[in-house]
Amino acid sequence: MNVMIPDKKIIRRELFEAIAAIPPEVRADKSRAICEAVAALDEFHAAKVVMLYLPIAGEVDTALLADLAWEAGKQVCAPKFCGDSRRMSPREILSHHACSFHNGHGLRSPASTVELLLAEIDVVIVPAVGFDPSCNRLGRGGGFYDRFLQQAELHATTIGVGFSEQICPKLPIEPHDTPLDAVVVDGAVYRCGG
Repeated sequence: MNVMIPDKKIIRRELFEAIAAIPPEVRADKSRAICEAVAALDEFHAAKVVMLYLPIAGEVDTALLADLAWEAGKQVCAPKFCGDSRRMSPREILSHHACSFHNGHGLRSPASTVELLLAEIDVVIVPAVGFDPSCNRLGRGGGFYDRFLQQAELHATTIGVGFSEQICPKLPIEPHDTPLDAVVVDGAVYRCGG
């Protein structure tokens, strides 16, 4: 028997509603737990260069993860969004204050002009609207991360982070969708294929 999977627009709407229903103080506690769980992973320990994202409303706050990376002597970068080309460029960040807003999509980007090579990045922390237990992700629809993660020069471990409310039993997958290596939510770690 075939099970119908709702389309991405419906799933996004339902997930945005679920995220919005999480009280801010609970979201802060969950973000802290998620960052600590990511920092405990072997891949994070071994990494020399970690790429984080700069969170916008409703996303897991990665500030603690950046702090833990800097404390461990890791280099930290974040994506600069090039709106017209829908491309992301990894830029080094040295503090939480070195960020600006990208006007085109409302996404936060580093102000830094220091671009890192994709081959230098060991771990990429990836946001999404939703994930499933097979480490598939549902983004916001812009395709920035899909394009970024498919680049041949990138050999990093990819780790999605989200709230437990963002886990779906199964997401609709298209040919351009790239599964992640792992997904960390409050209370669980999922591994690709497991």
